[in-house]
Amino acid sequence: MIQCQICHAYNRVEARFCNTCGRPLGVPPTAGTSPMGNRLYNRYTIVNLLKRGGMGAVYLANDSHLGNQACVVKEMLEQFSDPAQRQVAERMFEGEANILSRLRHSHIPRVYDHFTENGRHYLVMDYVEGENLEEVLKREGRPIDEKRVVDWALQICDVLAYLHEQQPVIVFRDLKPANLMLQSDGQIRLIDFGIARHFAPNQSVTPFGTPMYTPLEQYQGRPEPRSDLYALGATMHHLLSGRESVPFQFPMLRTVVSNISPALEALVVDALNYHPGARPQSARHLQQALQNLGGIFAIDADFVHPILEKNGNPLAQFRIKIATKGATMMLPVQTHFCLLLDVSGSMGRYDNVGAQKYLPALQSAQHFASALPSNALLSILVFAKEHDLIFATELVEDYKTLKIGAEGGLIDSSRVTKSPGDETHLYGVLSKAIEITRQFQKPNSVHRIVLLTDGQIHDIESCGSLFETIRNSNIEIYAYGLGTDWQVEPLKTMLTSCRGGSFKPVATSPSVSTYDITNAFSRFVQTSQNIIATDASLEITFSPQVKPGDVFRYSPIARLLGSNVYNRNVFATGIEALESGQEYIWCFECRLQRANQNTEHIATATLRYNYQGSPRTQSLTILVERDADPRRFKLKDDEVEEVFTFLEMLRSADPHKQLLALMARLDIATRKGYDPEHLNALRNAITTLQTGGRIEDLPLKDQLWVRTDPRGSTVRNF
Repeated sequence: MIQCQICHAYNRVEARFCNTCGRPLGVPPTAGTSPMGNRLYNRYTIVNLLKRGGMGAVYLANDSHLGNQACVVKEMLEQFSDPAQRQVAERMFEGEANILSRLRHSHIPRVYDHFTENGRHYLVMDYVEGENLEEVLKREGRPIDEKRVVDWALQICDVLAYLHEQQPVIVFRDLKPANLMLQSDGQIRLIDFGIARHFAPNQSVTPFGTPMYTPLEQYQGRPEPRSDLYALGATMHHLLSGRESVPFQFPMLRTVVSNISPALEALVVDALNYHPGARPQSARHLQQALQNLGGIFAIDADFVHPILEKNGNPLAQFRIKIATKGATMMLPVQTHFCLLLDVSGSMGRYDNVGAQKYLPALQSAQHFASALPSNALLSILVFAKEHDLIFATELVEDYKTLKIGAEGGLIDSSRVTKSPGDETHLYGVLSKAIEITRQFQKPNSVHRIVLLTDGQIHDIESCGSLFETIRNSNIEIYAYGLGTDWQVEPLKTMLTSCRGGSFKPVATSPSVSTYDITNAFSRFVQTSQNIIATDASLEITFSPQVKPGDVFRYSPIARLLGSNVYNRNVFATGIEALESGQEYIWCFECRLQRANQNTEHIATATLRYNYQGSPRTQSLTILVERDADPRRFKLKDDEVEEVFTFLEMLRSADPHKQLLALMARLDIATRKGYDPEHLNALRNAITTLQTGGRIEDLPLKDQLWVRTDPRGSTVRNF
């Protein structure tokens, strides 16, 4: 008996034609021979042939069940003489077709039907309009620019990560420019799932792929997820260089295209490594590296425990650190400062300076004005009660000639004037500062309100709406205190969550020296010269299966923001100006669910800012490794743990935790060269707790230093 290769019916050995279907016997089926207009499965009408290969063909067809909607029908031939092999292949086709039909991703055409007819097996999927990247390269006739290739690679990483995270894992195995369709909206779609590899007889795992894009382990029949990363590296190399390479012999990109960035070239080299273990760990990790290429900032995510358990609901603690990558061009920024100068009765009388704060406040304001760059804009608002308000806005250069506290100046300290009264009203002056700031809004400008006071403010509660306005604007606000009786708590409550938001003492003794003043304002002396980006904001979007918890802002100012700062699973905050050499750090806690995957995507960080007049966006996919081995998920990063130890004091009254936090703070402050008074206060606090005392037992000036943040008060020479 002889079996028909079309319908599989058995015939006499001498027969030339099948007695069932009438087709010639002994002639293998030919791919791509379905005539135009032929109707398959009584549903799909062939429009034309899109592609033909040795084991199948791809047709454009119309689906009569969906109003003749265009679709793609992929045909696969079987070439088996052994019925047992055919049965195995058909089972594999059915199983893999079912897996593909469950995939739902914006960069994958939907597979919505499969069937077998006349000895051929078919997949039906959505039709994708556009041109593949091989066609794009040929049409443009030159290498594709780096920005476009990185954008495409980010999209491809996203879909590869989706496939690799399926259960069971799906390895695409045939990633190349011809299988990447570019749509008119710039989106990439991954086409041509090559499940035809299962239809090659006598091989359990087919060494399937296209030579230039196929790694060695795949040729050896051992493909794995990182095999797709090799193919992506080869694809990027082809697009960036504009030419195909000999398999396993990829020239350095800079020898072909001189303007390739070293960082991108290094990523391509890593992806093309012979050894899978030397390639990026996963598609998510490659995506992270690509995301950090295009911007001027490095965004990093680091965990206290880099590996978390699979079989529980572990608490993940991680920090997000933003810092400049290196030498970066400074912006032509005009910084507008509003200095709010408290001259109310609690600051002292004009004729009784010895034990009061009035003249030190004038000295601070004068130093502040004289130390700023000449092109900065400075508004000085002098206030006591709401109706006692004096203000002026000038370029700093003009304030250097107009002595603030001298005779004939903005405030004439030599004149005997009436007492401004014992009450201090902030509402009027803060309203005026916001109004003035709005008048000077323009691109590449930074606005900072600086409040210099003893904190004895009598209408602080009525200022809540003004602080809310500041939180929702691009204004930063800072408070500086004078005297041993500085009342910091009311201001601390209001400043929390504002941009800037720091509160620091100028001095904690009645005798204020020039050293105290210059040290307290050192951050603002160089601020406008260090700004490299404006209008910055940070957004952390947690995955749906993750429950976010407390947020800490660690640098440049330490704050416990709590867990009520989320809008659903999204944390968003304005940063305003970003400075060179400054680290911006937020710390997050979140609770994870049980998981089976080795690498889990738990959140995405997005940084937006303006640089050199144009908006930029950088993002980072935040990943954590999961494992069932207790020895692995007990590992920890001491540096990141130190940050969380430092911050634990902000939400704990436990003396032991406070002691650990203070010791961590002292170590950080010593290494960073913070103010000696701050260091001494920390040492005194540690000694007090070690001997059974409390923070409240410290002298008031030490309490002020311990409770306020020293950043920006590093000792500098002027």
